[in-house]
Formats: sequence, structure tokens, C-alpha cells
Amino acid sequence: MKEYNYTKKTIEFVKVALSCRAAEPGTEIQPLSFSDILSNEETQRQRYYKDGTKYVQFTILANNSNYIIGYVASTSVAGIPPKRNYRNGTTEELNLKEGEGLGYANIFLYYKTKKILLYEFNKNGCYLSAFKDLLYHACNIVFRDIRLTLSFFPVLKKNAYDEFYSMRVYKAVEYVVANPGAMQIEQEKNNQATNALCEISKESREIQADSLTLKYATSLKNNPYGLKRNAVMDIINSIYGKIDVKKIIVTGLIEDPEERASQSIDLLSEALKDKMKLKEPRILKNLLIPERQAGILKVFNKNLEEIDNMF
Repeated sequence: MKEYNYTKKTIEFVKVALSCRAAEPGTEIQPLSFSDILSNEETQRQRYYKDGTKYVQFTILANNSNYIIGYVASTSVAGIPPKRNYRNGTTEELNLKEGEGLGYANIFLYYKTKKILLYEFNKNGCYLSAFKDLLYHACNIVFRDIRLTLSFFPVLKKNAYDEFYSMRVYKAVEYVVANPGAMQIEQEKNNQATNALCEISKESREIQADSLTLKYATSLKNNPYGLKRNAVMDIINSIYGKIDVKKIIVTGLIEDPEERASQSIDLLSEALKDKMKLKEPRILKNLLIPERQAGILKVFNKNLEEIDNMF
């Protein structure tokens, strides 16, 4: 049996948008940047209990004038599997102590000048949407006088980027949820059980549907201005990075001197992604943070020119 395996970790790219307002109307506040949130020692101390299954917390490793590198550590404390002997078929509990669980990591890099976040996808760790939840949780404790709105929007491949931002009118936005019942449970745990998506997801679960497609569309004959741009962006921001969302398709008109061409773009399949190579021992003794840090820095340098050209 090999002592080491070379694995390829997916790195996602998102554009970060952040706005601030006073918790109390009329109160003056000092606006925060995303860099301020990440580099604050108090926000790094905050631990978030995600969905009753894992604890997540982030730590900053490097902070210079160009970028911030950090990682999210997840400790899974529910549904811990037993160890199993494949030779004789026996299983045995792991005998974890109080406060212990299975450990996972997501490395990330924030490119300050372009406001681009590179984030490692790890299905056992902390998804992008959960990282956002962690930051909201930390900021609500540390910056009590400020209310934040944080958005992660996928960075698209060059051609898709040009097409998407050439759309002058949005005709439709559609997304597919692979496990609507799980999304309903997640929203209930996040105290969002009264919103429309949760209600629809609940119905899907009751009829045992294993997928759900939602589409918002308008007729340009009756509504020549199309869907509201800000509302479309809000929908994308609310669902991007969630585990069970498999498609986000935006359809719109691209203004062209010769014709008004309609174009559909799947933001998930056209999102800019890259691979980070990682040498993993068969049995991990730590989260391989130095190796992850070196790996994401290589991905950043490889894609730096393309990012600078797009933004």
C-alpha cells in the first residue's frame, strides 16, 4: 500500500463585494474592508457551529500588501464513522475524547487589489457558503455596531465573462438543486424556514423529489427592460457555493451592433477553477497547512495575469 498519494484539489475563484451600514440608524461607523475582517485577531478567534455537525474557524497565515493567505479548520463532531479492518471485516469506534472530531482544512488566498478570493473546495470541510456564514457570525460578535452584506460572485472564464457582462437585459435566471430536502433542513437550522425557497424545498421533500428546478423569467414583449439586475445578482449570491446547487443558468440579450443575440450561461460550468496538487500521506497527522499554502500560491501566480486582464 502506498505511503503517499498525489491528489488534486479544486480551487474556486470568486469576486468579493462588501457593504457596511450602521446597526443603529443615524450612527456613524468606520467602514470595514474584507481585508480588515480577515486580518482582525478577534474574528479569527470566533468558532462557528455549522448545522449541528461541525465546528469551523479560520486562521491567517500570511498578510502582505498584495494578498492574505489563511485556512478554515473544520472539526466534524457528528456522524463519525468507525474504523474498519478490511481483512477480517471488523469495525471499532475511534474513541474520540470530548472536543475531538475529524479534522479538515480549506486553504484560501485573498487578492487585495482585485478583491478576488481563491478558495479550496473540500467536500468534507467548509463550503464557500459556510465560510460566509462563519464570517457573518464572527462579525456580528466583533463588530456589533456594523451590519454587513457580503457577496461571493463566481469569476467566469474569459469568454463567458465577456458574454455575461455584455448582457444588457436579463430574460431568465434558473437554478437546479440536487437535494431540495437537505436545503430545507439547512435553512431551518439557519432560521430561514419562512422564506419561499424553504417552503418549496419542503414540498419537494414531502413528495420525495430528488431534484428541484426554479426559474424566474419574463417576456420582453411585456417587459422590455427584463429582470431587475440587482435582484438577479442577489439570487446568484444567495445560492452560489451551496453543496446541492448544480446549475445556475442566466439568459439574457447581448447588445451587438448588428443583432440582439440571446445567450445562456451556466455560471457553475463556466466558473474559473484550477487544480492544486497535494502530496498526502496515507494517514494524516496534521492538516498539511504549509503544503496547502505553497500550493495555493502556485495557483495564484499561475492565474495572476488572467485575473489582472479581466479586472
